[in-house]
Amino acid sequence: DHLGETNWSLLVQAVNHWHEPTAALMRPFRELPDWRIDDLMISFSVPGGGVGPHLDQYDVFIIQGTGRRRWRVGEKLQMKQHCPHPDLLQVDPFEAIIDEELEPGDILYIPPGFPHEGYALENAMNYSVGFRAPNTRELISGFADYVLQRELGGNYYSDPDVPPRAHPADVLPQEMDKLREMMLELINQPEHFKQWFGEFISQSRHELDIAP
Repeated sequence: DHLGETNWSLLVQAVNHWHEPTAALMRPFRELPDWRIDDLMISFSVPGGGVGPHLDQYDVFIIQGTGRRRWRVGEKLQMKQHCPHPDLLQVDPFEAIIDEELEPGDILYIPPGFPHEGYALENAMNYSVGFRAPNTRELISGFADYVLQRELGGNYYSDPDVPPRAHPADVLPQEMDKLREMMLELINQPEHFKQWFGEFISQSRHELDIAP
């Protein structure tokens, strides 16, 4: 009751991971690969409720369940982000290229990097299907963990024909190439790359994974 009747939202992530009936909402997306689908988030909002202007670095489909919600989407531009709350990353206000009211049954697709905001016009329930999009840092870190756990890559750098140089601090281009080749040799082994990726992409990103 202390929240009042306006201007707040309740968000629950990964509902499909632990509530099997809700997972049925994912069926229309079954033609897409499992490894690209992250979770189904449910949000309940009272009039005026929303999380403010923000952007996501992944694809998202927003399904209007009950009530009505107004959605605004801006152009994909470089935008300054700020953090009004530790769990909330927002962007500055933007000019909308999409400005629509969603009613029950409507679906809105928002590509990665497009700023957007939605706020309820009445008590509303929304379902958001978020897609997984690992960045390069996650991939490199994950593969490095795989290599360390299996003690792979034990070969040492060797250069019996090391060329002389005028300045001992120089690192020659061919030496950089050889070091890079040592690292790429591991990634280019199909059996290890497939095994690592299978383990990496099937790791749960959420707790309470009860639903199959």
